[in-house]
Amino acid sequence: MAIDALCATVDTYLNELVIREERMRALYVLMGEALGPVTEINPVFVELNRGFRSAACSRIQAGIDAGEIRPDVDPDAEAAALVGMLRGVAMQWVADPGCFDIAAVRESMKKALRRQLAAPGKSDGSE
Repeated sequence: MAIDALCATVDTYLNELVIREERMRALYVLMGEALGPVTEINPVFVELNRGFRSAACSRIQAGIDAGEIRPDVDPDAEAAALVGMLRGVAMQWVADPGCFDIAAVRESMKKALRRQLAAPGKSDGSE
């Protein structure tokens, strides 16, 4: 199911954030550098973000096609929002590891995804 796949993405991303904290920190430092003085690496991060959004968009569109996700959902917008949420949570964590309960944030994000995307009559994961 598409929403389950998106929730698995949240699980994987945030689990990796904790397990591979130093690698994730390096990734975020490089992302920041790509916006500033080391512009030569910017295309790498443009493609990384495009690929991440594209994969999420494809999952969302598959969920719409299957009737699992509301038909009025904009797959591009929701994919960008998902990537933005994950990147924002990760940025906070790498700047201040342990600053919040990562498990609680992970569950909150998955519940929000289910509420936002679930087609009428489908479970939103809040039970």
